Amino acid sequence: MKAIEINGNWELYNTLPKVWNNKQPYNAIEEGFKDVIRPTISNTQRLGELVYDDLNDVLTYNIIEKSAEEIFEAELMDSQIVSGLRLFTQLDLVGITRDDVLLQIEKLPNQVDRIVGRNSVLHAVTFDRNSSLINVVGALFGKTSTEMDEIFINAKKLPI
Repeated sequence: MKAIEINGNWELYNTLPKVWNNKQPYNAIEEGFKDVIRPTISNTQRLGELVYDDLNDVLTYNIIEKSAEEIFEAELMDSQIVSGLRLFTQLDLVGITRDDVLLQIEKLPNQVDRIVGRNSVLHAVTFDRNSSLINVVGALFGKTSTEMDEIFINAKKLPI
């Protein structure tokens, strides 16, 4: 990636323009284009503002440590859909077995909800964090929305 400073702002280019200031060919270095170095970051970091490194004559990015809230939100976004194996393993780890879930589903007042719930628990390959079934199951076990989010995040992290 390349960048050039125009009116105090750095403009980024994936590739150098074919023509610059009505010149073709042109010397990109003489025109002021700089290499942009994208640092490697971890999942607990994000890229900050673009900065000029005059020692190496390149542009790079500040690296910013994410807050605990940013990390949680990113993990939650990555954990919206988990396999049934992961979900029921994580539920087991917090003391809720598949049989416990089935028993609670049988207490639902609506017959269709009971049938769909039972079949989902027994046969679904994946579960969506935002599904009504997951929200109902969480409520049946007294789990808050945040606790259910954590269950999905931890399920996604399981080494299965």
